[in-house]
Amino acid sequence: GTTAQLAVEHANTEKNAMELRLCKVDEEKKALYREIEHLREKCSEAELGRRSAEAKASSHRAHVRDLEEQLKVAELREAEMAQAMAKDQAESSEAMENMKHDLDMAIDDLQGRLVESQQSVEEERGVAVELASKLASAEEMMKNVIAINEFLVQQYGADE
Repeated sequence: GTTAQLAVEHANTEKNAMELRLCKVDEEKKALYREIEHLREKCSEAELGRRSAEAKASSHRAHVRDLEEQLKVAELREAEMAQAMAKDQAESSEAMENMKHDLDMAIDDLQGRLVESQQSVEEERGVAVELASKLASAEEMMKNVIAINEFLVQQYGADE
């Protein structure tokens, strides 16, 4: 009687301890799933940020090209005007210089903004890489927890 009773109590204690461990592993697994989901969202946000920064940079580049084109046209027009109207040379030249100056200023300003948006692209890219790395390590941890879980389930199954 008593030996059998002790064996049953011991088996129940072992079973309860195993159930507790399985519960803990399950909680860890759920926490990791939540963390992985959170990191995946962060990765998506970082990717969107990077794309947005790249789109801005691209738009600034296009604007710079457009203004450079306008500058070329203005310079050609200046040359034509100089030939066609030698008598108004002083006035037209001053107007063209002002236009060239304004366009140069606008191009400089846009190139400054382009540099800023390219820096922003680099920062967003850095954030995306860092988050992808965190996600990878969380997924690796998850694999380990699942492996431990399977091992415990096999142990538990073998004990019954």
